[in-house]
This record gives sequence, C-alpha cells and structure tokens, in this order.
Amino acid sequence: CAGSSTRPAIGRWPRTPQTDPYQEGLEALATQLRPQLNDDRLAIAYNDFCSPMFEEAVEELIAGGTKEITVVSSMFTAGGSHAESEIPETVEKLKHAHPTVTIRYAWPFDKQLVAGMLAAHLNRFRQ
Repeated sequence: CAGSSTRPAIGRWPRTPQTDPYQEGLEALATQLRPQLNDDRLAIAYNDFCSPMFEEAVEELIAGGTKEITVVSSMFTAGGSHAESEIPETVEKLKHAHPTVTIRYAWPFDKQLVAGMLAAHLNRFRQ
C-alpha cells in the first residue's frame, strides 16, 4: 500500500489476498523474516491507504516498551518519494517526539547485497 498521514476511508477497508495482494505478499515476507530477527519485534506499516500507518506502528511499538526501532523500506532502489523523502521525514519527526527512543532508518540498501540476493534467486531458475 502506498504516503500521506491523513488516511482516506479506503485505509479502513477489510484487506484480503484478492483485494490487496501487496499486503498479503508483505505479510508472507514478514512471516519468513520474523524467525531470523533474534526475537526482535517486527511491525509492518504503510504510507498510504492501509493500516497501520507508519507513525501508528512506531507509536504502538513505543507504547509496548520498545526502546530501539530500525525502520526498513520494501523499496530497494532510489528514485521513489516514499523511501527518499517521506519515510526519513517521518523518522525525524518521531525522533523529536520520542528523544529517549533510538529510531534508525536502514536505507539506502547496499546495492551489492541486493544484487547478491537477486543473483542467488535468479540462479535457482537456471537449468
């Protein structure tokens, strides 16, 4: 789902794999990622149209006692306003609102690591 902090009514619509395959895919990826995070909490959030919004997810983590938050985008490459502008601006706003919480933005992605992951994936399809 894609950035404004004012969520339209569409943000409250029920999501299903048929109506929102992106959300379904992201949830499936999170299911695979969670066991690899050494018991760290993982929250999924969105910029537009879906719940929870990015700020809401961070506020919920903080309310639950989380003191260190690392934000990662599903956007691997430069060129998008969400990853390059909106998310870092929101991170800065949240840092100021919660000075006792460490909030980091793990972006941009290391191109060599992403290329390695993509090469490994492509190699699975070689015959």
